[in-house]
Amino acid sequence: MMLRTNIAEGLDILPKQRSEVYDMLLTEFDEERYERTLRQDAYEDGREDVNKLNEILLSEGRIEDLRKSTINQEYQNQLMKEFGLL
Repeated sequence: MMLRTNIAEGLDILPKQRSEVYDMLLTEFDEERYERTLRQDAYEDGREDVNKLNEILLSEGRIEDLRKSTINQEYQNQLMKEFGLL
């Protein structure tokens, strides 16, 4: 019976504390850190895609395309689309 009473009391407290907990979560959320993490993840994903493109171009002997893609972002994107990397 005591366990049931303690559980019931705990459930009564939850709705009362919901607003406080919500405010704490929002206060402690570090938006800058979150955005930095998103940018870092996107950077790493992009770098992996470029490495895959380079590997494909090298394996197919397309050295001129590889050279051109390193100096021309638009051409690099075109090649990435060609190989399904974008």
